[in-house]
Amino acid sequence: VFRWASKRVPAPNLETPQGEKLQQTLAQAGFIKSAAAHTYQVVRVLVAVGCGVVALLIGIVLHTDATQPLLYVLAGVGIGTFVPSYYVNRKARIRQIAISHQLSDVLDLLVVCVEAGMGLYEAIKIVGNECERQGQEIGIELNLVASEISAGASLGQALRGLAERTAVDDIKPLAATLI
Repeated sequence: VFRWASKRVPAPNLETPQGEKLQQTLAQAGFIKSAAAHTYQVVRVLVAVGCGVVALLIGIVLHTDATQPLLYVLAGVGIGTFVPSYYVNRKARIRQIAISHQLSDVLDLLVVCVEAGMGLYEAIKIVGNECERQGQEIGIELNLVASEISAGASLGQALRGLAERTAVDDIKPLAATLI
């Protein structure tokens, strides 16, 4: 069903302000793949249709009046449209809180690595790998920073990207200090 729907539901235009905000919210929630916005759009349509069908069935079973099932369908579609947005926003908030709590330990590890004689890039790479191995969200982000640097981005660009992706208030001044 998902493959069928993904061929028929158009991808959102990421050039518009709404598309940019959607992409930023998905990145903050941890959905960083290029197809995340289209997948989100497809899931949103499927959930809305599914909730509408369930609400129609409930409306038919509970009421004999012809207009009541229609109201149930409208409510179901509305709820189905809202639920994916709520889920992504909630996941983004939870992820931001987790990264914020993990930041102090990561900074300590980075300081230890740099004081031991490593460069900042190597320290970011090692700490990122270790944190990701431990299942911490900040490890994934540090590995993305290391990947961006190895792909040719400057440390400043990679750290600004980290600050934008996470939207954690403590990372912005840290990135500015490291730059």
